[in-house]
Amino acid sequence: MKSILLTAIALLAAGPCSAQISLFPRHVTVPQYPIIARTAHIAGQVVLLVTIGADGTVADTTLVSGPPLLGSAAITNVKAWTFDKPAAAPFVETLVYDYRADPNLACEDNGSTANSHVIFDFPSRVTVTACMATVVETSLRKK
Repeated sequence: MKSILLTAIALLAAGPCSAQISLFPRHVTVPQYPIIARTAHIAGQVVLLVTIGADGTVADTTLVSGPPLLGSAAITNVKAWTFDKPAAAPFVETLVYDYRADPNLACEDNGSTANSHVIFDFPSRVTVTACMATVVETSLRKK
């Protein structure tokens, strides 16, 4: 009876220590907020499952949730990342991209992403904040 109780206590104590360890990115690229998403005022959270190969490169990505247009941009971005080499491969990491609109952030005249901000909260979160582009009407003048 004592051995069962001691085993149960040991398993409970070891539970928090056995959580999955995240891999730290070694090389990242700055994500872009797609101009069409900014013009359409699309914002939101994108959750990806990233499969990391034995050499630390991204072998595969799966969009778990989020707007498809932003998910496509996040997938394109993370495919250029490299990670620490995992102890066992393939290694699956969850990565969250938060795409946010900031009404106080002014857009450049050409709608570029020059006024966007990116925050990397390693190992598993990226926040991209940008202005929301607007469609400007132009008229063609005949001479």
